[in-house]
Amino acid sequence: MNEHDLIEMLPTIGAVIAFIVGVWKYVDTREKEFRQAFWQKQFDMYVRATRVAAKIALMQDIESVKSERHEFWVLYSGELSILENKDVRDAMIKYGRELDKIEKGQKNIDALEFLSYDLARACRESLKKTWEPVPLDDIPQEMNDKN
Repeated sequence: MNEHDLIEMLPTIGAVIAFIVGVWKYVDTREKEFRQAFWQKQFDMYVRATRVAAKIALMQDIESVKSERHEFWVLYSGELSILENKDVRDAMIKYGRELDKIEKGQKNIDALEFLSYDLARACRESLKKTWEPVPLDDIPQEMNDKN
């Protein structure tokens, strides 16, 4: 191969390199978009789960939170299961077991307050592991540390 042949091949080599870089950037962008969408959906589900868990836990009468209980069980049985990590799953299971006992009249609703807080902490830690846009170290680890 002489110098003239090499010069003639440069545009082709450049086009191949540009194509490879373009494909790589496309794949990288799509992956980042997927991660962003996953994190946003996970965040939204965690907010819903912690909101309904807290509303249930803070009510004096279990019947007054019928729609929240229904939403909790929907999240528990389906939607949240797609996105939750192990710690959130475990916190949901603990909360769900206690809620089930309360719904059957076997326990007082007061048992849910700490489990609700534990669920929120598990969600927070899960989000922190996924993506930490802001420092999340300023919130106490345990409910008793609030004061």
